[in-house]
Amino acid sequence: KSVPAVQGCRGGAMAADVATPEPLDSALAAVTVLSDEVLEHLCTCLPGEVLLSLAGASHTLHQLTSTSAVVWSHLSRELLGEALCQLQATLHARRGRALDASFWRALFRRGYEFKFARWSADLRAAIAGSAGSSAADRAGPLTGSGHCSVAIGRLVFKCGGLRPGCRVEHIHTAVIDLEALTLREVELAPDSAKPGRRLRHAACEIRPSLTGGSPALLVLGGCHDRTKAVCEGGLRMLHVLELLTPDGARGRWHSLEADGTAPAGIWHHVCGSFARGKRVVVFGGDFPEQDPEFTTIFNRSVPVGGVYVLDVDLRSWSFVNTTGPSPLWRSLHAGITHRDPLSHSERLIIVGGGAE
Repeated sequence: KSVPAVQGCRGGAMAADVATPEPLDSALAAVTVLSDEVLEHLCTCLPGEVLLSLAGASHTLHQLTSTSAVVWSHLSRELLGEALCQLQATLHARRGRALDASFWRALFRRGYEFKFARWSADLRAAIAGSAGSSAADRAGPLTGSGHCSVAIGRLVFKCGGLRPGCRVEHIHTAVIDLEALTLREVELAPDSAKPGRRLRHAACEIRPSLTGGSPALLVLGGCHDRTKAVCEGGLRMLHVLELLTPDGARGRWHSLEADGTAPAGIWHHVCGSFARGKRVVVFGGDFPEQDPEFTTIFNRSVPVGGVYVLDVDLRSWSFVNTTGPSPLWRSLHAGITHRDPLSHSERLIIVGGGAE
């Protein structure tokens, strides 16, 4: 620690000549002061590009980042998502192998390169065999098409869809625990709302103030799977499933009105959350012709040049203009929001679909 040299100044004032340390010197000095646990936590807060630079700053930092299961498991989750990482970890543990740094490094490398993948019949059989059919749902919780699947932590929620054998009139929801390899129907609290059954809707994870910032499931739009009638409210009706237990086995639906610029009926669209679950972006889909927003998408040969964005806590929609080459408005496509582990930039990625 350097001691400042005090010099006399005019008027009796005193000035201190303090040497300013170089940024790299400060970073290296922190290595000798902070514990490995603190350094690991700091590493998980950094974008991948910065982490790579930090790892090359000293042998100690390189050794720490290369051998830390905490750092590599975090990078794997940033790249692949919590659910897919949990599934890989469960499969690895079932084979009696340790979840150490080498496992997480290998998983990150395989996920980044993605040269091959394979289906696991054993895991599917274990999950499917854990649940039976209820009296209200003779077909079983896995039956259906036109549904949504949303990952929240180690859980995957299957919501809605075409279910001819299901007798309930509200939206059917099942949850898969990728750690316990169990499948069960979500039991609703007595005071839960009961949104109507539907298919061709969109869903994603959000973290609303309604649940104290805890993860919740948001369902938007769709149409009735039997009558094909457009579900009332469209984007202006937010159906939020609050999770009441850590395993997702119990929940409570909230049906909340939203304002702003958005269609009151929509299906065949996609949505995804960003900004840590506080914003939701919607692109594509079909609107009723009488909806005022239909004029925006009427001519599908011309790019719309925008997306609908929801402020989750304000429950307010806005139409946000986009820059750059704009894709054509479409239906029956797939989409996901993704945060780049290298730069931490967030993106909506869409694939496929059609103009009709």
